[in-house]
Amino acid sequence: FLDAIGRFRQNATMEKVIYGVLERLLSSGNRGLVMTERQIIAMEREVVNGKVDSELNTEIFDLRNRLSTLKNYYEQLIDIGESLQENENDLFEEEDLRYFKIFTDKSERLSNNTQLLCDNLIHLREAMDATLNYNLNNTMKLFTMVTIIFQPLTLIVGWYGMNFDMPELSWEYGYPVVIVLAVVIVAVLIRYFKRKKWF
Repeated sequence: FLDAIGRFRQNATMEKVIYGVLERLLSSGNRGLVMTERQIIAMEREVVNGKVDSELNTEIFDLRNRLSTLKNYYEQLIDIGESLQENENDLFEEEDLRYFKIFTDKSERLSNNTQLLCDNLIHLREAMDATLNYNLNNTMKLFTMVTIIFQPLTLIVGWYGMNFDMPELSWEYGYPVVIVLAVVIVAVLIRYFKRKKWF
């Protein structure tokens, strides 16, 4: 209040003093939003570098909660500014109502910037989810390839596990041929996957 009076020391009017008091409520708004934006950019860098963990998710949630509270705060200030501009009881001079418009416009700008940061956080969470899904897909792809490589070997084991007389069992080179066949199958599949760049 004293700062507001001191600011308009020479020609202080009631409108100017009220404007000065209200404007002090917005004094650190831009600085806080810039710091929050830097924090979001740092989190985006972590996601791009693949550093996705539960702490980042918690940090996004806390920041979104903070921004939501801040947005509500600015919207209440906009309501105050608009109510003062209406001047229902003709308490203020018409020419000085512009101070309340300036205050309302500043509050709206800060509210819009806060909403923009909230939207950036939503995009960040989507990017984080996409990164997690990509990593999960790569893991599933690896497991699928391992399964495909060893599936023919499982088939061979199943054949030789049957209780039938197979001619190659009594053959002198039967066992080494089955080993070579298994190695060839695995080598051919690995080469095929590497050629397709799946491995």
